[in-house]
Parts: sequence; C-alpha cells; structure tokens
Amino acid sequence: PQTPAEYRLAIYGGMADVAHPIYAPVFREILATKTDATYLILTIGAVEKMKDGSFLPDLHRIAGSDQPETVRQAARKAIESLQP
Repeated sequence: PQTPAEYRLAIYGGMADVAHPIYAPVFREILATKTDATYLILTIGAVEKMKDGSFLPDLHRIAGSDQPETVRQAARKAIESLQP
C-alpha cells in the first residue's frame, strides 16, 4: 500500500534532515521535477548539508527560476556554501 499523503512530507523531511548521500538520487529527482516550495526548500537544505557540488547546476537553475523568493534565496545560500 502507498504511504498516505499526510505522512509523505514528514517522512521526506526526515530524509532531508539526515541528508545522507544515499538519498542523492531522490534529492536530484525532487529538484528536477517538483514545484512545491516546501519540498524544494527541504531538498536545497539537504544538498547544502551534504556539501555535494554536483548539485550546483540544479541550484543555479532554481535560483534563476520563477519559484517563490524563499526558494530562490535558499538556492542562492546553498550555492554560496557549496562554491569553493
């Protein structure tokens, strides 16, 4: 059975908080396909916590997108944190 919708965000929030590299494919998929600001902000925070520079193209795309300012700001902050 599928996980009820009301639990998905909480479960994903836990994954994002852990930010283990094993979740990188999930984070990449979220950044590529989701438009929900909550999921994007959680994912951007996870990517920043992982310190994985391979996500920089995704973050640059989001920072220049028409997403809400809070999402773009999170992406810019992550970019600054990940750049050498």
